[in-house]
Amino acid sequence: MSLYRSVKRLKSPTAFGLVFCSSGGAVASVAAGVSALALGTDGGGSIRAPSSLTGLVGIKANFARIPVWPASATPTLAHVGPIARTVDDAALLLSACSGPDARDPFSLMLTTGEALAPEGPRGLRVAFSPTLGYARVEAPVAAAVAEAVRKLQVVFPNIEEVEHVCPDEGEILAAEFIGGCSARLGDAVENSPELIDPPLLGAIQAFRTTTTDRFTRLLRRRLQHRETMRAFFERYDLLLTPATPCTAWDIDRGLPPGHENAIVWSYFTYPFNLTGQPAGSLPCGLSPEGLPIGLQFVVPLGCEARLIGAMGAAETLLAGRCPLPIEPRQGLS
Repeated sequence: MSLYRSVKRLKSPTAFGLVFCSSGGAVASVAAGVSALALGTDGGGSIRAPSSLTGLVGIKANFARIPVWPASATPTLAHVGPIARTVDDAALLLSACSGPDARDPFSLMLTTGEALAPEGPRGLRVAFSPTLGYARVEAPVAAAVAEAVRKLQVVFPNIEEVEHVCPDEGEILAAEFIGGCSARLGDAVENSPELIDPPLLGAIQAFRTTTTDRFTRLLRRRLQHRETMRAFFERYDLLLTPATPCTAWDIDRGLPPGHENAIVWSYFTYPFNLTGQPAGSLPCGLSPEGLPIGLQFVVPLGCEARLIGAMGAAETLLAGRCPLPIEPRQGLS
């Protein structure tokens, strides 16, 4: 199915239709009504987190489901996926873009097909983890997510609360992410440091002092993490968590207040970049200040149909709990 046909079938059309850019800009475009949907990249939460903060639907497809060319600076972590206003629109774009591409050696997965037939939610073994066992979650987010999960018992009658899912492996994500950036920038780090954003430059310089032994230990821990999550999803078909630990913060701050000392502040999203599993953020409520809050859905490897089905069922039940700030059809002839 072509992208043009996908746009023609959108439930929330706009004057422009589609945007391709880095995830922050992509989310801003969709949230502002400039485009109906967008493709984003997610190396640790860069689709799901900004979608959560703006009341949008954001899906990180299974690793390599959507091919990437040219290769990402973080080729072992970066996933591609749709950003949209509805689950149906996100599913359309996912179907249009998925499938193998000879230029991407990882992209051996089949297309999801023109009509991604969603799996029904009833009967799924659902885990809800408020913290994964380590995340620091602000009270308004925790309350909104817990209330949404309570409401979702109508469609997911088999929800079990699970406190500990996995250890905090942010150290692995940080090393592998910065390691990829270091490899991509190569000699420019020494020869043209003024061209590199100072925080990134500092992180790369610190990474280059890492011993081989430490880095290989981290790679082994990633394999252990994947096995931990494989075993978890032998017991459960779907995992629900907050998408972010906080709501949106002031634009002049690089990190959310109170989370500056975290190895990776996106506690809930990055674990599934390390495993490659499909995951998505769905609007589930507002903070007392009126800021959007997202609920994350995670499924086993290769189960995008289950993800779409679960998110779609939840979207119907939670409709209106997180109204979009801008209606793109207003003012259009």
